[in-house]
Amino acid sequence: MKRLIIIALAILPLASAINKSNAQGVAFAKTASNPTGAITNAAIDTGSYVFSKGYSRVLFNTTYTRATGTAAGTCILEYKINASDNYKSDAGDTLSLTNVASQTLYWNKTVPARYWRIRTGGGTTVTATVVNRAQVVN
Repeated sequence: MKRLIIIALAILPLASAINKSNAQGVAFAKTASNPTGAITNAAIDTGSYVFSKGYSRVLFNTTYTRATGTAAGTCILEYKINASDNYKSDAGDTLSLTNVASQTLYWNKTVPARYWRIRTGGGTTVTATVVNRAQVVN
């Protein structure tokens, strides 16, 4: 019995560390034309991610950090089930960016799609950086 308790106590910190690293999710791939996620003026950043299968629930977030100017753009989460489909978005998947230094937008999706992308437009007079992440929730 003592051995079981010792083993459990040894595994607990390891499990906690693994859980913390998974909680941050995976970063989206950037396009070749914009590998840093930088947005200048009316440009659009597109981040995409392909899951190995469709999951019943996925959390997405976009962190938008304004460097200069006025932010007034939108962020759209889009998906497709198969590679040959067109991307689409559901009602409520378009979120507005406000004029603050940094903000994070969140989506909680229950669509079992494999292909996802987030398109972010910064506004008309802004310089900003975008980071997109996804996390599977079982």
